Amino acid sequence: MASPFEFEAPRQSRDDLFPAIRSIEAPRGQILDRKGRPLASNYLAGIITYPCPLSAVEQPEQFAQQLRAHLESLPETLREACKLPTQHELTKHLENRAPEPLTISSPLDAEDSDAIFTLALEADLGIKWVVLRDYPQGDTGAHLIGHLKGDFIPGQGAPQEGEPDWRTYSGAVGLEQSFQKRLSGKAGLIMRLFDEEGAEVETNTIRKPIPGHNLVLTIDLSLQEIVDSELARRGLPGAAILMNAHNGDLLAMASYPTFSPSAFVPWIGADDFDELAKDQRDPLYHRAVSASYPPGSVFKPLVALAALESGAITPYERIYCEPSLTIEGRTFRNWSDSDEGMASIEEGLVRSCNTFFYQAAISTGARPILNKASEYGLGRQPDVPLRNVARGRLPIDAASPGAIANLSIGQGEVLASPLQVVTMMAGLCRGKRLPEPRLVSRIQSQDFDVLEAVDAKAVSLPDGHEQNHHHVQRALYRVVNHERGTGSSARLDHLPISGKTGTSQWRHDGKEGTVAWFAGYVHDSNPPLAFVVAFEEDKGSSISGGSTAAPVARRILSRAFQTETQSILRASERSANVPLYRYPLFAKVEPIKAIPVDEFHPHNQPVSRRASQPIRAIPVENEQASLNKLDRFTR
Repeated sequence: MASPFEFEAPRQSRDDLFPAIRSIEAPRGQILDRKGRPLASNYLAGIITYPCPLSAVEQPEQFAQQLRAHLESLPETLREACKLPTQHELTKHLENRAPEPLTISSPLDAEDSDAIFTLALEADLGIKWVVLRDYPQGDTGAHLIGHLKGDFIPGQGAPQEGEPDWRTYSGAVGLEQSFQKRLSGKAGLIMRLFDEEGAEVETNTIRKPIPGHNLVLTIDLSLQEIVDSELARRGLPGAAILMNAHNGDLLAMASYPTFSPSAFVPWIGADDFDELAKDQRDPLYHRAVSASYPPGSVFKPLVALAALESGAITPYERIYCEPSLTIEGRTFRNWSDSDEGMASIEEGLVRSCNTFFYQAAISTGARPILNKASEYGLGRQPDVPLRNVARGRLPIDAASPGAIANLSIGQGEVLASPLQVVTMMAGLCRGKRLPEPRLVSRIQSQDFDVLEAVDAKAVSLPDGHEQNHHHVQRALYRVVNHERGTGSSARLDHLPISGKTGTSQWRHDGKEGTVAWFAGYVHDSNPPLAFVVAFEEDKGSSISGGSTAAPVARRILSRAFQTETQSILRASERSANVPLYRYPLFAKVEPIKAIPVDEFHPHNQPVSRRASQPIRAIPVENEQASLNKLDRFTR
C-alpha cells in the first residue's frame, strides 16, 4: 500500500477532477541516547476514510443512512476500528469538503493493522497515511523528552489551499519543545484529485517534506531505565540524577511520578489530561531540574571547605558535638539527642553533627560560606536546554549568628535543585573543576552528518588548600564506609562510594514537608560518577537521607555497575574489596573546668608553679605533632 511518503512522478490530471492542495507534516527528527538507541522516533499510521460523493450534499440524510449501513456490514475487526461521525461532523464535512473522503477511524499503526487495512480496501474504503510520534521506551525519560501538543485540527471549516492534510503538532515541554525548530523539519505539499463520486484518482507531489534533525543525548538508556525503575520502586515523589563527574554529561535524569508521552499521541482526551494535571503528586512536574529544595546537610561539605580555607578552624581542631546549642536565646538542636563528644571536622561530617557546624559556621562567617556555595554552582541556573530550570537561591547575607547557624545545615534561605546538587558533587569529586551539565551532545542530519556539536564545558574552581579538599573527600568517603557514618546504608563492598546524607524541612505551596537527600560520587570508576537522590513527603513523614534516599542510591549504583549492564560505567579493578572502617569516632574528652576567678589564689596552686607564669596552649598542627610536644613537655 503506497503512502504519501513514497513518492511517484505525477500523472496528467483530467479537467473534471476536484483538486485538494494540502501540506503534509514532515517526520520529526529522532531523539537518541548516546549509543543511538531511540527515545523518540516515528511510525506510519493509516486513517480509514469513506468516499463522499457530491450527490451526498443534496441528500445528507440518505447518505448518513447509507454510511451507517455500510459500517454495520463490515467484518467485526474492521467495524471495531471504525467510528460513525457525529451529526455535527457529518454536516460540516458535507457543507465544506465534499467530495473529499470522510474520516471514520483514528490513526492505526500500519504494521500492526495491515490486516485491517486489507479488509478496508476490499470494502471499498480508503486509507490516508500520516506519520505519528513514537516513544518506544514507554515512560522512560519522559520528563526529559517531553510530549507534543496539537496545533491544527483539520475539517473545522472551508478548506484553505495548502492547509495541513491532517493534525499538526509541536513540542509542548521537554526536549520536544526546546528543539522544536530542529526536530520539526519542513512540511511537504501534495495535490489530491477526486472525482464526483469521491474517489481519489491520483496524488501529485508538489514538494517533498524534509525530515527534522536528530538529537543525540548524553543520556545512557541502560542507566536511565535503572534510575526510573528504582524511583518507581520506592514510590515517593522525587528525583535522581547520574552525571559524568569529569565532563558533566548527564547519564540519567529522572523524576517520579512520571507520565507516558504516548498518551498525547495522536491526542489526549480532556478527562485524561485533567487526571494528570490535577494529580496531587504532580506527575508532569520535572523535579530533577525544576524543584527547589533546602539542601539540608548535603550543604555541609561546602561549609567545611569554607571554614578550613578561611582558617576559622583547623583540620584537627575538635569542637564539642552536644545535643543542642543556645544561640541568641533560641535552641538549635543536633539531629541526634545523644552527646557525641568532641569532633574534628571530618568526624563532624561523618556523623553530620549539626551543633559542630553551627559553631564552625559562626566562627567562619556567612560570606566565605556563601562564596564557596556560589563557586560550586548554587544560586545559579544550570545551562541545560529545558524549560523551568530552577535557579535555586542563596541569601545575600546571613546577618545574625542564628541565620548563619541555619545556613550551616542547608536550611533557611538556601535552596537548590537536584541538578545543582549533583553538579556540586561532581566538583567535590574532581576538586579543581566544576563541570557544566550537558544533556545534548550533538545534532545530526538524517544522513548522519553532524550539524552541530555541543562541547563539554567546565569552570575552574578557585585555588585553595589541596589538603583541605582532601579532608572533606576523606570524610565523605567515611560517611558511607564507616560503621557509624550516616550514609552507611548506601555502602557496597565492591564499590568505593562517597556521599552525604541530608534531611531538610521544606515549605511548598503553603504546605510543610520533608526532603530526604543522598548525594555523592564514585571517584575511582570510569568515568567518575556523581549522583543525587532526593525524595519529598508531607509533614510528619519519617523519611530521612540515611534511611530513605541512601538505600535507593545503593540499589541504583549496584545495578549501574553490574558487568552485564549495557551502560558505559565500569568500576575500577581496585574496587573489589572496600574496607569497612570501625575506628572510634568522637573520643570522650573530659573537659577541664576553669577555677572561678574569685577563688583564684597563688596559695591554692601546686608549689612547682607560680601564678604569675601562665601555661600556654600548644598550637594544634596535627594530632601526632601535638602528642610529641606534650610528651616532651611533661618529661
